[in-house]
Amino acid sequence: MSSQYFEDLEVELKDIIQELDQTLDNSIPCLIGDVRIRTMKNAEKRCDEADSLVHQMLVEARSAHPSFRAELQGKAESYQSHVNHISSRLKALTYGERNELLGGAAGVVSTPDPFYNTMQENINTMRSTSASLNRAQEISAETSQVCDGVMDDLQDQRQQLIKSKARLREADENVKESGRILTRIACGVAKSKIVVAVVIIIEVIILGGVLYWKLSPS
Repeated sequence: MSSQYFEDLEVELKDIIQELDQTLDNSIPCLIGDVRIRTMKNAEKRCDEADSLVHQMLVEARSAHPSFRAELQGKAESYQSHVNHISSRLKALTYGERNELLGGAAGVVSTPDPFYNTMQENINTMRSTSASLNRAQEISAETSQVCDGVMDDLQDQRQQLIKSKARLREADENVKESGRILTRIACGVAKSKIVVAVVIIIEVIILGGVLYWKLSPS
């Protein structure tokens, strides 16, 4: 866990959830009258606070570093499911309280409203779907960032290959130029050798002529 703000929200949310669970399990069933009504209204406010904290945690998770974003989102979604469950229990108690009052006043026995239960289930499903869509959008954004990074790397590699190719062409031209220079040097050396050989031959001929002239009988 690397988000201090997320951890602070989590600590506060855990306290509220624990308080709500105790209220729903232990306090409300033992209360009657106005005290029960006030306790349920206070629980509704605390449930709204918990829902707000969960929303802040989801926002913080989406802006977290990709290396631990999924972990934070998973925790926030787990808390969201718990808060939704508490909200459903509280609304069911509120609905039962209302039916009990109406039933007591009218002298009839009320029964659960199937439409209300279905509506609550649909709301919870929509919340879960929304969280899943948000997570899918985050994954899509991460994938897009990775693809952009890969494309940038490929572009850099392409530029490096182009530069390497240019350097290889330049090196090839240098090698060819060096070959031409060596060829000219070799031709110059060969010409020099020929000239030296001709000069030596001429000198030998002249020397032979001088010797013949001196040694021949007059």
